[in-house]
Amino acid sequence: APINASMSCMSTINEFLSTPEVNSCFPYTKTILPALTNSSQDPIAILDSICSLPKCSDSLISSFLSTVKKGCAQDLAQNNTDIVTLTELIPLYSPTRDSICFKGPSGGYCLTDDSVLVQKYGVNTNSSDPLSNVPASDFCTNCNKAIVNTYLNFIKTNPGVIDPLLSPVQVTGLKAIMTDKCGSSFLDGKIPDTTSKTTYSNSPQKSNNGSSFRFSSVNYFISIATILALLIFY
Repeated sequence: APINASMSCMSTINEFLSTPEVNSCFPYTKTILPALTNSSQDPIAILDSICSLPKCSDSLISSFLSTVKKGCAQDLAQNNTDIVTLTELIPLYSPTRDSICFKGPSGGYCLTDDSVLVQKYGVNTNSSDPLSNVPASDFCTNCNKAIVNTYLNFIKTNPGVIDPLLSPVQVTGLKAIMTDKCGSSFLDGKIPDTTSKTTYSNSPQKSNNGSSFRFSSVNYFISIATILALLIFY
């Protein structure tokens, strides 16, 4: 859905995203803008369009963030939820762009496979482990290992970048849950070949590191939203 913001703020955002420099690495004019007004647009076609272009530079993303903060200062001062969230998500562009473009053994995007898992198994919001409904054989794949480690590596080298969305306690809890389900090697920082069909499993003695960590559906889907957010600008 389009961002709910003041006209001056939206003008600032659209003007920046419509520049040739941005569209050489992010297909805003060709793909994203039409998708905002056409909900029936094929999400795979959107991913294809994004992933066919080179990744935007860190300096361009930094410039975008500065532009939004300056051009949308009034919206931010009024705590406009969409703009506040956008400024929190922009710094996560790099791992998001990498993650949405990973492809699995079948040749499809890892992101679409995860969407199928959520639809198939749901999220157990009444458990300390929201992924308890999902079998390790389905979740602990090279696709998800690549996505998780891409984000964790980025967080490690950019301290505080995820804090507005997930607190350190929540990140620690998520790591404990995934280690319990998939084993310690799942979070070793390595990015595997996602086209290779490999699964990970925990040792028979399961730790209880995440047993006291309750993770609401809102917080769980925030982690997924970071992957999707820059496609639809929240």
